[in-house]
Amino acid sequence: MTSVKEQVLEKFIFFTIGEVNFGVPIKEVMEVLENLDVTPLFKVVPVLRGLINLRGKVVPCMDISTYLGLAARGLNENTKFVMLQSGGSEIALCVDSVSKMKEVDNALIQTNEGVLNGPISEYATGILQLQKQTLLMISAKNLVESSDLKEYFSSEVL
Repeated sequence: MTSVKEQVLEKFIFFTIGEVNFGVPIKEVMEVLENLDVTPLFKVVPVLRGLINLRGKVVPCMDISTYLGLAARGLNENTKFVMLQSGGSEIALCVDSVSKMKEVDNALIQTNEGVLNGPISEYATGILQLQKQTLLMISAKNLVESSDLKEYFSSEVL
């Protein structure tokens, strides 16, 4: 008797940065916002664009576009922010567009080991091929605990 692997469906929200498509588990997404003011910081890693005051709470704003070989996102009234949370920490991720939420079988997510190079590989949890679209799956935990931001979350800077 052969065993059939049980489907494990998880909801993801999909978004784009440049021409790159991403997915993040919906359980890590607090909300999606736009038209927020980002207060710039100086003498920090380029991926940390600044701080956002979100209803009285200061949240770091991250832009991973340079890790994709793209120019840093221009922050304006059309910029979308995916507000993520992990382990009590929150972070705003600058994105170009947010598309849809979809349930995905976790078995379809392939490992990114040996496929991705550079800093983006630190954030990615896998790669998903849906129809003709390839998506990088990322997690809020990987963003918050990244080598670029770890020192800011573990100190009194933010």
